[in-house]
Amino acid sequence: MFEMRYPAEISQHREGKDWVVKFPDLQGTNTGADTLDDAIGEAADCLGSYLAMLIANREPIPEPSAPKGNSA
Repeated sequence: MFEMRYPAEISQHREGKDWVVKFPDLQGTNTGADTLDDAIGEAADCLGSYLAMLIANREPIPEPSAPKGNSA
């Protein structure tokens, strides 16, 4: 088993209503929710589904880039 950590960009919509999460290393992986906690949960689902699709289609999995700023 291996571990990969993809950096995420998390921002609040400019009108302050909802949260948006993007994975810059993975084209088209954008999600969001009304609260930060829900957006993080949606991001985990989005990331997992995207990687599962790549595996199912036998497509290469991109290497994650180094995180910028704060990291967990």
